[in-house]
Amino acid sequence: MENKIWAIIVTYNSEKWIKRCLQSLHTSSLVPKVIVVDNASRDQTVTLVRKLYPEVTVVRKDDNTGFGQACNIGLKYALEAQADYILIQNDDVEKAPDMISKLQTTALNNPEYGILIPLNRTDSATDIDPKFCMELKKYGPPELFSDLLMSKTRDVYEVPVLPGAAMFLTGKALKVLGGFDPLFFVLGVEYDYCFRTSISDLRVGFVPQAIAYHEYKRTKEGQAETGVTYKYYSADFYSTSLFILKNRIIHLSICCFIRVLIISSIFSMLCASGTLRGSWPSV
Repeated sequence: MENKIWAIIVTYNSEKWIKRCLQSLHTSSLVPKVIVVDNASRDQTVTLVRKLYPEVTVVRKDDNTGFGQACNIGLKYALEAQADYILIQNDDVEKAPDMISKLQTTALNNPEYGILIPLNRTDSATDIDPKFCMELKKYGPPELFSDLLMSKTRDVYEVPVLPGAAMFLTGKALKVLGGFDPLFFVLGVEYDYCFRTSISDLRVGFVPQAIAYHEYKRTKEGQAETGVTYKYYSADFYSTSLFILKNRIIHLSICCFIRVLIISSIFSMLCASGTLRGSWPSV
């Protein structure tokens, strides 16, 4: 029986990007069913989706309650439709035609992985997304870069967490981990979700041969331009701290506490010096 794959796209004032995002899904070698959950956009996002892609399920919310809560609406819908796999993809992401098939094949061959994350390239396809590269350096296994240089990459590498501009979830992961934590409005939501695998029998995997193209430089209405390091270390600090507090993990506490202490110290010093400025972005 054919596996059911759903793609969830959360939008907010996304008319500039949503057409390319949905077009890349419709030209995939494996075409998923698609649900768009709109966080009360003030532009023509919903009108555009309904006009160009009438087969797409659209849920329009009355207010913007954040990325995580919007995703949960889509996740619930997909699970009720008995989805076997769910792709959560940002509205500014285009995927390579074979990305979904490679992620699905990896999931089938490696059932211990509940979350799979593709390589994030820039939308020009000339470089790796700088934010993704920064996190891959921090969380990637030591053998990854050796394997890349020696042209012997594996299908999947275990990682604790990576940025989730595109995340491929198994049905088992949804049943074990549940939905996204609504405490996270935007930043940190995928970090928390990945960290939760540490108290389950599931793993997070990086699939280097699966490619997503992320327009990482874009700015939306209501978003402030802030530095890459500010955004991602803030998200890392917040999600790690909250994860420890929520779960009272003793065996992870020492390692995580040291990391959080270092990050928070750097963060505090930079804020005090005025190096970091900006505000948290809204979806």
